[in-house]
Amino acid sequence: MVQERRHSPRVKYYLPLKISATDTELVTETKNISSYGAYCLVNKDAPLLTKLRIIMHVPAVLRPDRERFHKIECTGVVVRKEVLKDVPEHKEKIFGIGIFFSEIKDRDKKYIDRFIQHCLSHPNPAA
Repeated sequence: MVQERRHSPRVKYYLPLKISATDTELVTETKNISSYGAYCLVNKDAPLLTKLRIIMHVPAVLRPDRERFHKIECTGVVVRKEVLKDVPEHKEKIFGIGIFFSEIKDRDKKYIDRFIQHCLSHPNPAA
């Protein structure tokens, strides 16, 4: 039996994401997210353990009357990488990377947790 290693629920959600390393800056979107990390597609190779600066805008579910998005800036590390072969809309090589949020403010981590709980209690039929 395979044991689940995740400590936090993960939801399929497409959040805009800007990631940068020392010589690269990419704009992409998450495919899924938890309060510990995210999975996304990129068109540049990112070796394992690459340290990334991350900016993401999480929809405001707590106070949508005051703001539309909550901006989160954090640091992450590439902990998983795979070359995706069958992505028809892309002509170049595409990589799926798993990012662990290594440095994130407690309030931002809690915000992501609340966002995920909102997603789980209000499922999106289109997802």
